[in-house]
Amino acid sequence: MADLNSVLELCGDLEMKLEETLLQKERRDLITEHLALISSKYKFTIPDFPVGCDWLNSVPLSLTNHLKGKVAVLDFFTYCCMNCLHVLPDLEVLEETYSIEKGVVVIGVHSAKFNNEKVLDNVRNAVLRHNIMHPVINDPDAYLWNELMINCWPTFVVLGPNNEYLHSFAGEGNRQRILEFVDVALEYYGETGLIKPHQLPLHFEKNDLERCEDILQFPGKLCVDSQGSTLYISDSGHNRILGCDLTSGVIKTVIGGPEKGFQDGSFQNARFNNPQGLVLNNQTLYVADCDNHSVRKIDLSNNEVTTIAGTGFQGDDKEGGKLGTQQPLCSPYDLVMVPSVVSVSGKHDVLLIALAGSHQIWAYFLQDTVWFQKSQYECGTCVCVAGSGCEENRNNSYPLKASFAQPSGITYCPSQHCVYIADCESSSIRCFDLKSQAVRAVVGAERNPTNLFAFGDVDGSGIEAKLQHPLGVELLTDSPDGPLIIADTYNHKIKRVNLSSKSCSTLIGCGQPGDLISTDPLLSSFNEPADLAVDAAKQLIYIADTNNHRIKLFDLHTNSLSDLPMKIEKLQESVNENSCNLDKTRFRITPKKTKAQLLETVRLCSSSCLTFQLDISFRSGVSLTNDMVSCWQIFTEDDASKQLLANLTKTNGEIVSLTSQPRIDIHIPVIDQCTPFQVHFECLLYTCSVKGLCNMVPLLYTQPIVISKDGLDGHTVILKHSL
Repeated sequence: MADLNSVLELCGDLEMKLEETLLQKERRDLITEHLALISSKYKFTIPDFPVGCDWLNSVPLSLTNHLKGKVAVLDFFTYCCMNCLHVLPDLEVLEETYSIEKGVVVIGVHSAKFNNEKVLDNVRNAVLRHNIMHPVINDPDAYLWNELMINCWPTFVVLGPNNEYLHSFAGEGNRQRILEFVDVALEYYGETGLIKPHQLPLHFEKNDLERCEDILQFPGKLCVDSQGSTLYISDSGHNRILGCDLTSGVIKTVIGGPEKGFQDGSFQNARFNNPQGLVLNNQTLYVADCDNHSVRKIDLSNNEVTTIAGTGFQGDDKEGGKLGTQQPLCSPYDLVMVPSVVSVSGKHDVLLIALAGSHQIWAYFLQDTVWFQKSQYECGTCVCVAGSGCEENRNNSYPLKASFAQPSGITYCPSQHCVYIADCESSSIRCFDLKSQAVRAVVGAERNPTNLFAFGDVDGSGIEAKLQHPLGVELLTDSPDGPLIIADTYNHKIKRVNLSSKSCSTLIGCGQPGDLISTDPLLSSFNEPADLAVDAAKQLIYIADTNNHRIKLFDLHTNSLSDLPMKIEKLQESVNENSCNLDKTRFRITPKKTKAQLLETVRLCSSSCLTFQLDISFRSGVSLTNDMVSCWQIFTEDDASKQLLANLTKTNGEIVSLTSQPRIDIHIPVIDQCTPFQVHFECLLYTCSVKGLCNMVPLLYTQPIVISKDGLDGHTVILKHSL
């Protein structure tokens, strides 16, 4: 057996050879030769997943049992990392192209950067927020990271069917190379009979998510109007923008959602994808549409959404200069309106964009503008104004030589004509002076610009203060002292910064994740608060308590914290329906792609009874998995059919053993004659054999029903299946 260093050297040789040719056959031949060398001389079997680690979307998996016979792609990621989020679409394409049955498995190996990211519940929230649908192991001690000598996020390691190290890919932009390599590996090992089609015992976290009663899902960013009458919310998990009347608490405006998309148009037809930063300019609301890599404009007077910058695809341009929708962007995360340097009227005519994905600050000019050093820009131009594009905490008098690390929050201070930036990956607050164009430190981080691990939870001044991945920043009062208010996200706190002394202190929060409102603000708890909005006149702070799916309100006059009451009146039915139908798999226990078995139509009369009897049988040596919950559910999808289940006391349950399988009696109410209905019955079984093979078995049945005068008085449907 070879050692890992020898294999890594071999992988480096392969990359050099592949760079020298674009011919598909030559590339496939080179990869095949590489795999042959791995099999004959350079076989390095990686250690199994560490015992005792928690798993998401799956039971604990083993390389030697579950992944034997598979080509596995290990994604080493940490959920704070924008680069790691950028590659999730690549993994989705890989999973859609090569299913588990075809022999390919994607495994997320969560290797935390921040202490907060080591906590299982926080990783679970990230899996839910970003719709990750493959198994994820939480490796808080970075055991596999160290064993495989990983050195950056994200990194992909490809394993062969006997858990041998085949190749690795570091960073973004490797989609086609990974697809190419996996395709050749499947062909190579398939010809030798080593690829196996068995399923894995998956159980998606989304299936356990029951949050239809919540109006919000992972709210990201906030914006309050100048009168303090309306709070606009990026309801990021629902891919929509909400407008909440602060007097009544009623949601009066719903824009987009619930499904993700990239579409302009009316409030009902427009679609967003993980919308984040908001800024209001008169009757125009601008939105940082993060995962669409664009900036959207919402006309609140005409109820219309248009795209003003970005193409809808991730860009890698670090300079910019094109007009509007011709200019690619990379994960815009927050926005702020500022006046140009030479503006006489003080009119805010420049939209600054915190581009978290490219680690820069860009500007979108709302009119022909003279910028710093008399640079002239045409209306609609979108260009970088600060940040080299390197992920660093580098301050500099020249803005394009300064560097940021995933800037995710931005606010404007008119009297100083500067913006303050929540630079989350450096765990610091930075200042960009719009007069001198210098970028300076405020609080957090340290002097070494390349050290992005100087995080903590320490009140203090300047670099003595420590933050942990702050995402939001707002100016409370435009005075020499400020203060700035910070959402110190991974410390689960709201902090205050005196701008004169650069002293940072905790305002609200005990520092532990939770959802507690205490009479003592320092005993209250949040769960990764991502943003805040301030009403300076009323001394109110609105807080997006992201993982608690709600907005909280802090009154500086009374020093009290409370939940912001929110309700939907006229829009109640439509919004709740949208929330429930955000993803039809939320209320399904079987995977979305499960093919339904269409049963023969049953004709019944009113006041009759339809019975479903599950009849599962196992062959010798197969049994239900002890440590997994097999379950069943009966449901309808159309409004008309819902009345059939209205009187059922139980519509779902567990399958504990084959001797007590569910029997459901549906008593048909008095219904208009010749009415068609559909009822769906599904179950999800987790089985294991004496040979140690474990499987997830989804079953879905669709039963058409017609109510008519000549129908049966009763009927029993036997749902028979053998394994």
